[in-house]
Amino acid sequence: MSAKRTAEERLVDAALRLAAKRPWEEISFQDILKSARLTLAKLPPSLHNKPAIVSAFIKRVDAELLASIDPEEFEEARPRDRLFDVLMTRFEILEEHKTAVRSIARSMQRDPLGALTQAETIDRSMGWALAAAQTDAEGLVGAARRRGLGLVWLAAFRVWLREDDLNKVMAELDNRLAQGEKWLTMLRGKRGARRGASARAEGGQPLHS
Repeated sequence: MSAKRTAEERLVDAALRLAAKRPWEEISFQDILKSARLTLAKLPPSLHNKPAIVSAFIKRVDAELLASIDPEEFEEARPRDRLFDVLMTRFEILEEHKTAVRSIARSMQRDPLGALTQAETIDRSMGWALAAAQTDAEGLVGAARRRGLGLVWLAAFRVWLREDDLNKVMAELDNRLAQGEKWLTMLRGKRGARRGASARAEGGQPLHS
């Protein structure tokens, strides 16, 4: 981060400071502006509300995650292990701001509309996580992977919110990734069986012996 912080950086930092001390729903956008010593005139229109600040924070986490990943370390690793390492790195980055993140997350659990506005942000973050793990996140298959990984992330995130022991988070994450891998294996098997049956039918072979 440069010595002269941008308005976005100052706004996110101020929001995290306040959220670490007070419930997020009790903090107004004006409170954050005042703490950051900014005015609306100094902000881009995309940062004129609290959900936008949360999205900006998540983008910061994404950037730190991508900067911390060494692709060479993943050359021999299985896809599941790569995803595990990437998501655990994400939790380690969040640890520094855990009190603030807890405040924000708990508030959003009581605000379905606010949580809904973050769905696109989570999808984008999971796309970056897949990319960091050297897994394709584009197209229809990529969209399914992003959604599935988002469910894995949210399950582990809930454990992280209530637990201070990262070992419990690791166990939950590993279990969820294992379930996802098993489901994908079963799905591939069913698709393969359908393709085989279709090929036999087209070739005039009986579907059953």
